[in-house]
Amino acid sequence: INLKRKIMEEIVESLREPTLKSKDDKIPTIFLTYGGTETSLIFEQNIELREFCAWEAVLKHADTLKEVHSKFLPIAENYGFIMDAPTWRASPDYYEKLEMENENLNQIIYQCIQHQREMLANALKKPKHVLISAEIGPRGDGYSIESKMTISQAENYHSAQIMALVASKVDMATALTLNYADEAIGIALAAKRYHLPIIIGFTLEVDGRLPDGSTIEDFIKSVDQATDQSPLCYILNCCHPTHCDNALRTYAHTPWFNRLRGIRANASTKSHAELDQLDHLDSGDPYDFASRLFALHTTYPNFRILGGCCGSNHIHLQAVADRLSLSSSS
Repeated sequence: INLKRKIMEEIVESLREPTLKSKDDKIPTIFLTYGGTETSLIFEQNIELREFCAWEAVLKHADTLKEVHSKFLPIAENYGFIMDAPTWRASPDYYEKLEMENENLNQIIYQCIQHQREMLANALKKPKHVLISAEIGPRGDGYSIESKMTISQAENYHSAQIMALVASKVDMATALTLNYADEAIGIALAAKRYHLPIIIGFTLEVDGRLPDGSTIEDFIKSVDQATDQSPLCYILNCCHPTHCDNALRTYAHTPWFNRLRGIRANASTKSHAELDQLDHLDSGDPYDFASRLFALHTTYPNFRILGGCCGSNHIHLQAVADRLSLSSSS
């Protein structure tokens, strides 16, 4: 058990590295992730998710969630896999909104983690290297900023969820769809305080900037400076690769660029505002999706985490794995 824990810690820490210096079978070069869990449940499984809270599916539709997630495990058989529990909105505000009087939030978070562990244990085909992670989402809307917290407010708010994740013994956490630096700083400081390794994921608009107008450079440098570079790394998420192409080319040769480790992309090229108006799923083109993620990985070798967000599912990630495999064999 201690040896396994040590190996997991080494794999987690390897995410700090832009590229791996040696080909060690214990440390995966590339990590895949899930697709858009919430959009798959809502549009493909016809499950109502109040306030976009996928953790409620663990309580009410555990078998369906298992069906959605288990399709990803054999896809990542030859890669590392970051197995994020659906806790994106398992935080105090959303717990109160859903009026879960008979359920304790800490217990809900624990159940989400256990759901992933049990699914992994029962899988016939699975990745060699799996990190049990958990999602942390913004306090407000991921697409728009209704009000901003101070760093201190963000640290206090997110500490409850982070403490519950630590108690559940996850390997790490992934903050997703953050849209301004102060909240990211608060999350990173809370994770640092409770010794939880964390990836910071943030979203971009079609112009390649965060919803608050800041650049990728502004965001990463602000968070790293305020936290003494405590996050493992950063990823882009909930945006299409076409939204970040120009920005990535602009910053590719700057020193901080190697703090970026990948992307969890939307399947659709639409803007956040356009996606909010849709009453159906825009799943885009899985093969174009795969080609664009592969292109990002080959152009920027530090992009070692490749995965999906809204509108994507196991078909998209299968296409990504196939494209990676084709490259490896050629």
